[in-house]
Amino acid sequence: ITFALTTAVDESLMKADFRRRNEVIKQYNEIAIEALTPLGVSFNDLYSVTENCPPECRSDGVHFNCEAGVRMMGEAVADYIRRELSI
Repeated sequence: ITFALTTAVDESLMKADFRRRNEVIKQYNEIAIEALTPLGVSFNDLYSVTENCPPECRSDGVHFNCEAGVRMMGEAVADYIRRELSI
């Protein structure tokens, strides 16, 4: 079983009332790791992949619904799967 960590957001594009800040996302990811590690779950660290991604990879401050973003996320997921399957 693999758990994909929640991706980072671009806080510079967020409105003041947007609740998903990177500090909260980091806490969520830490709790998930703590809870799931004893169960033998592996983790695809998409937070690290997206933490410093270029602006052209995001369609807004949260989503990656553009060609560059889809490519970046697809490659990150495919690379992880290849490593997990040793291929």
